[in-house]
Amino acid sequence: TLLSVLEYMAHIYGVHLEMGEVWFSLGRGETYTYERVWGERTYRIESDGRRASVYVDGRKRYDMPCGIRLVTSENGDMLRTLAIE
Repeated sequence: TLLSVLEYMAHIYGVHLEMGEVWFSLGRGETYTYERVWGERTYRIESDGRRASVYVDGRKRYDMPCGIRLVTSENGDMLRTLAIE
């Protein structure tokens, strides 16, 4: 049960790596920071619940409204955005 809760939190407020893409889930309503290290790369979200900043390797790449998923390449180039809510 605990693992399912953690997976849900990562799905709404976290970073997911999928087939060469990085999915930043910018959940709405909560202040949070989420960071994930994958190989030599570090992916981070800092959110106040309304807007979120996305960092790749310590460098701020995007400032986006919450309620979306930002999909990037592994080096942080934007590929698309999707609705999360």
